[in-house]
Amino acid sequence: MVSALAHHAPATEVDHPMASTGRSTPAALRSYVRRVRRSCRLLPPLHGDVWLRVLYRMLPVNCRFAHLQVERPDAICCAYGCGRVETQHHALHACPQIHPVWAFHRGAWGHYGVSFSWSTISDPDLFEVNQVGDPHKEALGILWRLLVGDAQRHTL
Repeated sequence: MVSALAHHAPATEVDHPMASTGRSTPAALRSYVRRVRRSCRLLPPLHGDVWLRVLYRMLPVNCRFAHLQVERPDAICCAYGCGRVETQHHALHACPQIHPVWAFHRGAWGHYGVSFSWSTISDPDLFEVNQVGDPHKEALGILWRLLVGDAQRHTL
């Protein structure tokens, strides 16, 4: 009886949340995760933790509560009241209440060619600058990470 209680179903194999076409091997993923963790250490602990949770797809956004829809039909809807399904992308970037923040920063940082697209935020390796920002790429990268980390933390 005890062994029956302790039985676990076979583990299903899933892709790593940070896997991509360029990072499909364990060595490439290990290297990427190491770089991401190193860059998140530049942020205040809470901001770095939120960003890591975004990259690992671990934020408790409402779309994960579909099982509650029987009792609350709006259980998966955005907390800001826009009526859309709340995914990570929606909650942190696409919601009409949040998107103006990113549009403002895109305008302010556009001179340096810095992107605030969701793909860049969800994969910090895609951070790029133009020729104007190239001499200051390292400093701009640190400031960008601080800004994105802070914006993500305060939109939750």
